Amino acid sequence: TRGACRYKQGQVILERGDQSRSILLILAGSIIQKATGDSVLEVHHDGGIVGWSSFFALGNRGYETRHVAGSDVEVLRISHHTLENAMSASTLAGARFWRSLAMFLGRRVQRQQQQLFDVEETTGEKILENHHNS
Repeated sequence: TRGACRYKQGQVILERGDQSRSILLILAGSIIQKATGDSVLEVHHDGGIVGWSSFFALGNRGYETRHVAGSDVEVLRISHHTLENAMSASTLAGARFWRSLAMFLGRRVQRQQQQLFDVEETTGEKILENHHNS
């Protein structure tokens, strides 16, 4: 499946456990990523990518989290097959994809680390201390 899709606020876009067949690039709006029990893991906005981690999982175990439209949202749905073909057809396209993914993941790790620092500052609990000593 490929192409622009629209979802209304509150509509489930990717369901936990569903087979992963595509990744989604957010063109407009927001998507809320929820863990088991519906706790919010992250909110993704314009330019964000969701569903990518299942693309790389061996055996396609399905989506590990639920993704819900946080607002009316428009996404570009790119099938795994289309993505693989594009990366195989052009070394440059593949290199750009991997570089963009690395930058995206780096920013995500930085945001999560900052969130942990903020929790430490708020609670006084040393969450990251053990990691520094390893």
